[in-house]
Amino acid sequence: MKKNIKFIALDIDGTIMDKNFHISDRVKIAINNVTQKGVKVVLATGRMYVATLPIAKTLQLTTPLITYHGSLVKDEHHEYIHHKIDKETALKLISDLRKFNMQVNICINDELFSEKETPQLVQYAKERDLSYNIVKSFES
Repeated sequence: MKKNIKFIALDIDGTIMDKNFHISDRVKIAINNVTQKGVKVVLATGRMYVATLPIAKTLQLTTPLITYHGSLVKDEHHEYIHHKIDKETALKLISDLRKFNMQVNICINDELFSEKETPQLVQYAKERDLSYNIVKSFES
């Protein structure tokens, strides 16, 4: 029995992109081949939408992007799903993470915010071609 694949969801980091943030020609050709056959290819990632869109454009994908670990699904024209965390929950999470001395970053409307610039933040932003904002405190 022949099965027709209609949809493929792909992660980015460590899946279609190697550790050097490079997409091989082999992956690009494979994605192009299946899209030419009518298969919808969707990127599903923990990345911010703004960091995912250039990758989709490189791959010539026009499907909606599943970003922020599934909490935002949108394309350039429509927002389909957007699950936000309310302020009280966000502040509780930040407080809990501080207890473990964690690097806390917040994304609001595709902008990245942090209370301090760390080597991890600089590397994260550089590897994903993002800018970021340093704020005095998330509470303020």
